[in-house]
Amino acid sequence: MQAIILAGGFGIRLRNVIKDKPKSLATIGNKPFLYWQLKWLASENIESVFIATHYLSDQIESYIQTDEIKDLSMAISIVRERKPLGTGGAIKNVFKKAKIEKNTLIINGDTLHNFQIKKIYEFHKKNKSLATLMISKLVDAHRYGTVEVCKNKITKFTMATGQHKQGWINCGAYIFHPNIIIDFYESTFSIEANFFPKLVGDGVLFAYKTNEDYTQRDIGIPDTYLKINEQFKTNARQE
Repeated sequence: MQAIILAGGFGIRLRNVIKDKPKSLATIGNKPFLYWQLKWLASENIESVFIATHYLSDQIESYIQTDEIKDLSMAISIVRERKPLGTGGAIKNVFKKAKIEKNTLIINGDTLHNFQIKKIYEFHKKNKSLATLMISKLVDAHRYGTVEVCKNKITKFTMATGQHKQGWINCGAYIFHPNIIIDFYESTFSIEANFFPKLVGDGVLFAYKTNEDYTQRDIGIPDTYLKINEQFKTNARQE
């Protein structure tokens, strides 16, 4: 199995907290966030990882050469974007440059997961899906766009409304077969705004449901980053 990590973003919302480094290298506990993502992928038997980069890519390229990462015994490759391609364009770029021809797990570079990858792969294969999106149900989804599901397929995306009510949200983890995105007509596009709605319209986007709250494992904004960092520090002190 292989995975793609989307780590090319500018991390604008975290600039006042982490400053001169990409989000993936923000310190969590005593290590860069990227370390914890790669450690989890290694524990789930992912053999190769492609990291899509752009902003401060040199720092990420240098970090994966350290002994800390080499000890994870994974094949890790950097696929740099010369210009920002958007989340969808970044995935397409990796598939094309790395010549990937198999179903691939894709995760956002600012979310730490702990689900069993084998299970989502099995769901994906059982449904003969070309695209599967992991979703989680929140009691209060006011900050997030939500999705509607019918018979394991996503039927609608709704932008965040600010209303304090429950809903299913995108967890930032997907499985794609390369063919479904390589043939997309754009080269620079958002997977959320441009690509997913097309898949919904075509009736081919499946939803893998989880009960875990991934909003507590997303470092994309200062509030959650600081909470997760403190949690890791506390855990380290208790060990």
